[in-house]
Amino acid sequence: MTQEQLIDGLNELNEYSKDEKLTTTELKQRLKLIEWTRHIITWHDNSNVANHGYLVCLVSVLFDPAVYFTDHEYKERTGLTVDIQTTIEKPHVHFIACCKSSESEQLAYGETRLKCIKETSKKLASKAGVEYLDTIRYFKDDSRTRQFENGQQKGGNFFCDCGLPASMVEDLAHAQSCHFHPIQERVNAIMMSGTVSRINALQNKVNALSGLTRGELARELAARCIYNGNTKKELQHLLDQKRHGIQRLPALLINNPQSQLSDLCLDHYEVLPVEPLHDIAHHIENLLSELPRHLNSKEREAMERTATLSYQGKESRRGFDHRAALIKTAVHLQQNALFSEKPLQVLTTLVEMQTILYSPEKERCPQLILRYYNQAWYHAMLIKELIDCEHLKKITRPKLFVVYFHDLVSHGGLILRLVSGQSTNAEKEERIFNHIKGITKNNSNYNSSQIIPNVFVRLQAENQAKTDESVQREQHEISHLAKALQPHLNTTIPFSLI
Repeated sequence: MTQEQLIDGLNELNEYSKDEKLTTTELKQRLKLIEWTRHIITWHDNSNVANHGYLVCLVSVLFDPAVYFTDHEYKERTGLTVDIQTTIEKPHVHFIACCKSSESEQLAYGETRLKCIKETSKKLASKAGVEYLDTIRYFKDDSRTRQFENGQQKGGNFFCDCGLPASMVEDLAHAQSCHFHPIQERVNAIMMSGTVSRINALQNKVNALSGLTRGELARELAARCIYNGNTKKELQHLLDQKRHGIQRLPALLINNPQSQLSDLCLDHYEVLPVEPLHDIAHHIENLLSELPRHLNSKEREAMERTATLSYQGKESRRGFDHRAALIKTAVHLQQNALFSEKPLQVLTTLVEMQTILYSPEKERCPQLILRYYNQAWYHAMLIKELIDCEHLKKITRPKLFVVYFHDLVSHGGLILRLVSGQSTNAEKEERIFNHIKGITKNNSNYNSSQIIPNVFVRLQAENQAKTDESVQREQHEISHLAKALQPHLNTTIPFSLI
């Protein structure tokens, strides 16, 4: 390729600046690195199958238009219409293991995972001779599993990896300014900078900062240049404020506290702070439960009746059911003029937020990201205006504001700047346990030693025989329902609210 062709290729990927003075060799190396690097996203979770606990880990490759054909490019070459992103990002089973839900048992598989991750340093050649470099990039799942992966405490005052105190979750300006600690920073600045925590971490203790005596707390704080506090309670409070909920090393580093991330092939690894399936579904559930109790009697009756009918009497409700119920409720209240402007905007802004978070990579652009930021901010302000946060009537304040609300409002836009929402939602991954339970029920004698081999064989056979398109069908149905709402206009925030 000539220098002009190299520059055109980088411009097409938005990876070139005119201010850069690069030689042809440097341009070629940059284009190779971008086009020949594949990014891997992982997921794991624990559940009960045939009265035994199992840990399942899945992996998928992120769709990247720099590496793969886009839908349009593939159609030009083959004449076929294919959803390339869905095809590329299909999850594959990495391992299935007998494992209880306790952290100590799940952490025991960290070394196995790490051994496999190190293998990604070996380049794989395609049939055309192109050597691809695989990079472990993201981890996704619900909030509790993300906290496990990152070494964060589960729940409590510091519930989020960004270190925001639960008491300040409604302060949107402060929540937006909280930054995530990269993995290396979590290791160096938080875990390995103290005396007691360092000793415990090197001894592979699961919770290096729990159960400390008063003397250990004083030494730990002194190593961090904190000399306040007298009682054990005061010292513990100061340490809690300093570590922002970090209670141990990240799961993959629990046995390698002093290793460099680059040596473990984890130098680009991040735990995503938002997972659209869980965050959207639970926020919708909480909102439809609490909002009617803060409206006048006519609006309350209309919303409760509509929301109940929208669920169609389902007792077991999936993420799809919550998303569909939100749209049906919003459409009915809008078309029949049963709601005043602000309560209706609470629902319609959430509809658009979920639409953006489920959108594919081909739709992701700066305009869409800005749109999400505006809608999320406006949605949060409307909730704070309509719902009396100090006197919730159906659910508790932490349930409404602490996890799902915070994830969507404070971190949803940030994630969209990195990767599309379709890549980060765990819709397909979450169905693996239902699939495994079905295989076990219909094709096994419930002997624990035979469950895993049987599941692997059946999954491989089904993977070759057919493709599960249920997620695409549900997404198409959601999109069809949303068309009944009035077209989205530019985000207009009233001056009175500002």
